[in-house]
Amino acid sequence: MHKKDLPAKIAPWALMLEEFDFEVCHKPGRQMKHADALSHYPIMMISSHDITQKIKDAQNKDEFISQPKSAIKITPSDEYFLKNEILYKLHKNSELLVVPEKMQREIVLHTHTRPFCF
Repeated sequence: MHKKDLPAKIAPWALMLEEFDFEVCHKPGRQMKHADALSHYPIMMISSHDITQKIKDAQNKDEFISQPKSAIKITPSDEYFLKNEILYKLHKNSELLVVPEKMQREIVLHTHTRPFCF
């Protein structure tokens, strides 16, 4: 794989690892019993329905989001839209979730404390 073929999330890691002199070797799974334990590490599972409902409720209670959310139902916007009653912003062909202020810390912590977060 060449640098130009690397996915955007992996490229920074590849650049950082270039500084080191190392060799990657394959070890069969039966020789890596401790690695198997990591894959079975218990983690709290959050159902997508629970988090979706939590975001909906928080958006409805947030005064800076609830008003534009109601307005979009009457007058469509080129910049914002509703999907499953959740407000998103369009930015450079990307759908960005409009995160209520009270959930911002929780979302950042959840995103950055997951195992193998890149």
